[in-house]
Amino acid sequence: MSKVASFKPFYNGHNHFVVLERIKHFASHSSNGFYGTKIHFYDGTDLLVGEYPETVREAIEQAGEV
Repeated sequence: MSKVASFKPFYNGHNHFVVLERIKHFASHSSNGFYGTKIHFYDGTDLLVGEYPETVREAIEQAGEV
């Protein structure tokens, strides 16, 4: 079964639920005074979340995907 994590939105809206095994890589991102992480997926899409990269890394590590 796939591991899923919930991340805060980058600016506003609802939480994003991410299947962790689909993450290719991620990096910090900032825009207009907002800070978060851009998550890149294997299918070529990406997602901005309102979490620091360390939080994304911790979610992946806790799920055992690293």
